[in-house]
Amino acid sequence: NFFSIGGHSLLFIELYHRHQQLYDFDNRVLSIALFLQQPTILQHSQLVKSITINQMKSEHWHTLHINQGIASFAQEGIFLDGQMRFSNKIAIYNELTALKIIQGSISIDRLLEAIEYILNKHKIIRATVNDPTIARLLLPYTHFFGTRRPCSGTDYYETFNRDNITLVDLRYRSIDKIQTTGVRVGSKIYEIDDIVLALGFDAFTGALLNIDIHDRSGKTLREKWKKGWHTNLGLMIADFSNLFTISGFGAPSDLASMVPHIEQHIKWITKCLEYLRTHDINIIEPSLEAENTWVKHVNDVVEDTLF
Repeated sequence: NFFSIGGHSLLFIELYHRHQQLYDFDNRVLSIALFLQQPTILQHSQLVKSITINQMKSEHWHTLHINQGIASFAQEGIFLDGQMRFSNKIAIYNELTALKIIQGSISIDRLLEAIEYILNKHKIIRATVNDPTIARLLLPYTHFFGTRRPCSGTDYYETFNRDNITLVDLRYRSIDKIQTTGVRVGSKIYEIDDIVLALGFDAFTGALLNIDIHDRSGKTLREKWKKGWHTNLGLMIADFSNLFTISGFGAPSDLASMVPHIEQHIKWITKCLEYLRTHDINIIEPSLEAENTWVKHVNDVVEDTLF
């Protein structure tokens, strides 16, 4: 371990830059945080090894302006969509000959590299999961690549190789009945001990609507958002004075790295409060016009994507 043998943070930064020089990568591909979290020589070698996938070096990805590693696949899809604008605002990702680039340029080689990377993800799943039928169920065939977050994690796909694990695809037929000893799907009964229902959650609005928040006129936030969310920059809400919503509805945090985005909001709010205090201002809130302008901008951006 680098730190247990006397290493310190400043020396670690030098080590990280040395890695970058030797193995030709930048912080978009492998961040210093990854090396800090895995501080042994063996772990560093594994990180460096991960730069090359099927002999395709990370520097090829720089020409595509896609951030590998830190960025999610959803971010990569959005960023690539931002580089290439399609005719009639229609993005047809699976018909390459139908693409029309009206801004910027992209070579066939660069496009092939992007396709190879996506196909490589499929190869990883097929190589990890022993049963080809199960592997196919885990591949993202039912939606455009990048429009949903691909599953990843330590030993996630390896789980499906265990004898006590059965994967049942419910996309084309639902559960027929929950019985005393198990779950029936069609004519087959799957015996189980417990059922965990993953029903999702009310992101962004859930926590805010559970608080009894009122504006100056007495209207609740639930009443204001009855026909849809309205915020300015995802930070504040018109008529709700001195209420800051960190990474709230309309903020780009869900399509970026969430933690740095939250930090950016906190820093902005801190400076805002310091300004208010210095200038003896007691109340702050966005105008309704600013709020409506931001909501329209967000909706206009989303309309041109596959989400």
